[in-house]
Amino acid sequence: MIGSGSTGGWPEGMTIMIEDRDPELLALLFSRAVRGLRAGAAVPTGLTSDPPPLGGTPGDPPSGLSAEWDAAWALRLEHLDDLDDFDIEGRGLDAYFAAWQAAQDALPVPWSDRMQEWLDSSGYVDWVDSACRRTDLDIRPGVLPALVGAWRRGLRTVTLLPLTGPYVLAPSPQRMVVSAFTWSSDEEMVGALRSWTGEKPPQPDR
Repeated sequence: MIGSGSTGGWPEGMTIMIEDRDPELLALLFSRAVRGLRAGAAVPTGLTSDPPPLGGTPGDPPSGLSAEWDAAWALRLEHLDDLDDFDIEGRGLDAYFAAWQAAQDALPVPWSDRMQEWLDSSGYVDWVDSACRRTDLDIRPGVLPALVGAWRRGLRTVTLLPLTGPYVLAPSPQRMVVSAFTWSSDEEMVGALRSWTGEKPPQPDR
């Protein structure tokens, strides 16, 4: 969803993308839940909709898979903004998709491809629809002034995750990642937006 306007509190020319279906982040959250991975990343485990159980008897996750999940999560966040500055209007969609493909080819095989047996099911598709539908994407009047302030400091995209606990991350100078819990609370969201600096925080050594 793209929010924009010049009346009702919206400055002239302001546009904000509200993104709630990043395929790689959703695949990671789903697979963590259905396989019971004990990842170390500080990401809330509660989901807005419970995923269906895996068919058969999957057993315990292979040793080391939780650490691989952590690495895949960090990698996706690191590259979430790779094309945020791409000039689609000036260069066109074909150039954008070519740049996107080149960026993907330069990265390791994504988690969603490696774990396709967990995701290639109607259960996963239904879970995505259910989890994302539970979050209202409308920008509420109580949040709009803080959102305008953050936009003036560089915010252009808010990525939502179907999580029931508080979560706020600034992976790039133009993008904020928040949980459905944070997005749905005026107090939580206003606090997150007011703290927005437009600067990517220092990344820990890996």
